[in-house]
Amino acid sequence: MWGQVTAEEFEQVKDQLSRRREAMLNRHAEELSALDSDVASIDTISSLVEDFAQKYRSSPPPQQPATLQQRQAPNQGMDPEPERDVIPDPGQDANPEPEQDVTPEHEARAAAAYHNLRRAMLGR
Repeated sequence: MWGQVTAEEFEQVKDQLSRRREAMLNRHAEELSALDSDVASIDTISSLVEDFAQKYRSSPPPQQPATLQQRQAPNQGMDPEPERDVIPDPGQDANPEPEQDVTPEHEARAAAAYHNLRRAMLGR
């Protein structure tokens, strides 16, 4: 059998392997590019979420309706105004939930959960 194999056949096999190798490298480059794009998208979303959370977490609390004492203070010395119930603004939640402190550990766990969910949704 070895007596029948020629140098030309070896060159043909080497050329075939070289073409297969080149095709495989091209596929890998395309896959890596797609993965890099996905990572960049996730990083962008993560950054936007962090910016949004930081912006609204550090904003001052919404103003509460003035109490009766606060309303009467500017009118001291004048005839007292009859007491009235404070009617909340319709756009304001009647029973707002207290703001919760978010620790760095909770943020890290939430970010990790988000990334795992995103990966699962993308099927990767």
